[in-house]
Amino acid sequence: MFSFSRYATVLAIPGIRGAFLASIPGRLPIGMAGLSLLLLTQSTGASYAASGLVTGVYVTGLAILAPILGRLIDRLGPRPVLRICGVVYPTTLALLTLAIRSHLPPSIIVSIAACAGASLPPITVSYRALLRRRLDDDNLIIAALSLDAVLIEFTFIAGPLLVAVLITVASPVVAIPVAAACGLASSILFLRSSALSDWTMGGAPGAPESIAPESILGELRTPGLHYLLITTFGYAIVFGLVEIALTAYAANVGQPALAGVLLGLTSIGSALAGLAYGSRNWHHPLGKQMSASLVLMGLGIVPLALLDDPSLFML
Repeated sequence: MFSFSRYATVLAIPGIRGAFLASIPGRLPIGMAGLSLLLLTQSTGASYAASGLVTGVYVTGLAILAPILGRLIDRLGPRPVLRICGVVYPTTLALLTLAIRSHLPPSIIVSIAACAGASLPPITVSYRALLRRRLDDDNLIIAALSLDAVLIEFTFIAGPLLVAVLITVASPVVAIPVAAACGLASSILFLRSSALSDWTMGGAPGAPESIAPESILGELRTPGLHYLLITTFGYAIVFGLVEIALTAYAANVGQPALAGVLLGLTSIGSALAGLAYGSRNWHHPLGKQMSASLVLMGLGIVPLALLDDPSLFML
C-alpha cells in the first residue's frame, strides 16, 4: 500500500527539502497553542465554556486572517509577511499568557487571543505556494501535498504529546512560550531557506489565467470554491469540538496530561492514510474521494462518544 518513491522524488527537487524541514517547527503551534490555551485558562479556575471561548477566538482569528495573509504572499512574497508575523506572534502569546494569569476582563483576553491567532506565521501557506511554483507534474503535486498533510497530522501528534510532557514536568504556562518559540524559529529558518532565493512575484505555474492579478480576492473568485470552503469550515469545527471534548474528558478522569496523548493518537490513522493516498494514483473524481473521506471521518468519531474507559480510547 505504501510507496515512498514519489516522496523521495519531491524532496530531491532543489530547495524543497530545506523548506520542508524549516517548516516543521512552524507547524507545531497548530497542535500546541489551542490545547495549551485551553488548559492554561482552565487552570485559573475558568469553566470549560470560557476556556473553549478563548481557544475558539484564537482559531477564529487565524481563520479570518489566513486568506488575507495568503493574498499578501501572492502579491509581496513570503518575506515581509513572515518577518512581521514572526515577531508579532510570540509577542501576542506572551501578552495573552499574562492576561489570562492576571484575570484581566474577558473582553481583553479574547481580543488578544484573536490577535495571536491572526499572527500565526503562515509557514504552511508559504510552503504550499512554493510547491506550486516548483512542481509542474500533477502526480508529484498530489504526492507533495499529501506529504504536507501528513506533516500537519504529525503536528497534531507531536504537538499535543509535547504539551502533555510540558504540563507534566512543569505547567501549561511553559507550553505557550515553547509554541511561540517554534513559530519564531521556523520563520527565521524558512526565510533563510534557499528556496526563497529565486522567488518572484506573479502567478504560480499552472494557476488559472482567468483570475485577474489585480483582484484583491485572487483565487477566492474561482467558481465553486465557496462550496469547498463551507465544507472545510464544517469539518474544521469537528476538529475543534473533539479537541475540547477530549480535554474535558481527560480532566474529568483526573488526568489532564492524558488530553495530549488522546489527541495525538487520533492523528496517527490520518497520517498513515495520507501517506497511502499520496503514494498511489486514484481514478475516482476528487469530489467522490472527499465525500467518502468525510463519511469515514464521521464514522470514526462516533465511537468516541460511546467510550468511557481511557484505555479503550487507545484503540
